[in-house]
Amino acid sequence: MQKPLFSYICGLVLVWLTGSCVEPYLPPPIEAPEGLLVIDGYLNSGIGESQIRLSRTQNLADTSVVKAEVSASVFFEGDKGSKYPLTEKGNGLYTLESIQLENSEKYRLKINTSNGQEYESEYVAVKATPPIDSVSWKVENGGLQLYANTHDEQNNTWYYRWRFEETWQYTSAFESTMDFVNRQLVPRSEDIYRCWRTEPSTNIIIGSSTRLTRDVIQEFPLQFLPSDSEKLGIRYSILVRQYALSKESYEYLQKLEKNTENLGTLFDPQPSQLTGNLRCVSDPAEIVIGYFDVLAEQQQRIFIGKEQLPAWAVTTGYEACRNDTVDIESPPRPGEAQIPNGYMFIERRLYIKVFDDMGNIINRPTIGAVISTTNCVDCRTRGTNIKPDFWQ
Repeated sequence: MQKPLFSYICGLVLVWLTGSCVEPYLPPPIEAPEGLLVIDGYLNSGIGESQIRLSRTQNLADTSVVKAEVSASVFFEGDKGSKYPLTEKGNGLYTLESIQLENSEKYRLKINTSNGQEYESEYVAVKATPPIDSVSWKVENGGLQLYANTHDEQNNTWYYRWRFEETWQYTSAFESTMDFVNRQLVPRSEDIYRCWRTEPSTNIIIGSSTRLTRDVIQEFPLQFLPSDSEKLGIRYSILVRQYALSKESYEYLQKLEKNTENLGTLFDPQPSQLTGNLRCVSDPAEIVIGYFDVLAEQQQRIFIGKEQLPAWAVTTGYEACRNDTVDIESPPRPGEAQIPNGYMFIERRLYIKVFDDMGNIINRPTIGAVISTTNCVDCRTRGTNIKPDFWQ
């Protein structure tokens, strides 16, 4: 009887020790009155614009909107004297239209903020990116898995990064054929039933072929969509962007991925200092977060229609939508439509009005209108009804 009792007590002690030791890691707040400058972006040596986004760090407990760094002077500078200023687009975003770079020249990023601080990166060489061989997909694990496939015949790349943009077509719950203009119902001239929505990727997606004898990436997982995703309801498209990275850039992104996506428990990678190739010239002691790269972008877009997939039951987000009918022959004046706030007209409808205003049975046809809430009728509340130029 002693052995089972001893085992039971040991088990309780083990549970207590495990529960008391495994606690979420909460790093100490960084003492920086204005926050540290965060620089996210790159110089695109391929087709397409270059983007640099500037913001400030905030404490983990701070749930407010990320503070953008505005009114800064941002430009790219070559080691042979070239200079390319970026245009401020708002909310901390600075862009430069596509330019032709010299492969023999190295480039750096320079920033002058509105408070007089000056920042710069190291000079970075132009690195070629091999084309994307294909963007493939499979129906597996209860959904749609998308993959990237590429290779470098010269075995010069080894380190890769991917970003993507998803665009999908959808429809609102009800198709509206009537509009409300000057208190009158008129035929609707604009289609607000069919729309498109585009969202960029938000995760850090990096991969390496260094463990292989050849520089080949085969079926690298990019994105997984569950079978009930609204993106698969009609037609879905993904634009994949691929970049070749330096070893240093890859290691920086690896560290950033661990710090931002895996932080939470004792068993997760612990936070480390994110020092890249940027520095504050005016105050060398100031920490700058970010890594500047010169990247040649390669792109590939694919489309997937619902007819190519199993007959999945898709969640549209409109499941709770309902419609109702209102009488448009009621006061204040005959023929003037009335509608509650937050509702839109769907269509005109003829129905039988059983009682008049005095309660007498009249059984005569009456003009009414079908209505529902704006969110259920106007697809523009979730996207745009302007068909993308690339849409097929």
